[in-house]
Amino acid sequence: MVIRKSNLNIINYFSEPCAKAQLKNNDFVFTEIIVKPTVTIDSEQKKKDILNLINDAGNKCMVSKSINCPVILKPAIKIVNKEDL
Repeated sequence: MVIRKSNLNIINYFSEPCAKAQLKNNDFVFTEIIVKPTVTIDSEQKKKDILNLINDAGNKCMVSKSINCPVILKPAIKIVNKEDL
């Protein structure tokens, strides 16, 4: 939702989640969640805006705020030329 409101031209978005779990009191619980979003855009000038939006979205995420372990964002930005689209 945050990125949609930004009016930035997102060409592609892919997210790869990864989590670590640990056995506590005979139950497995998450101890860390890593989210690796990859965003493809058409301009190097938009890179900083996209990274700011990813962090903003992560801070506003209801799931992240509701769980009892850290959620770490490791974003990657790909730049493609408009002519290659």
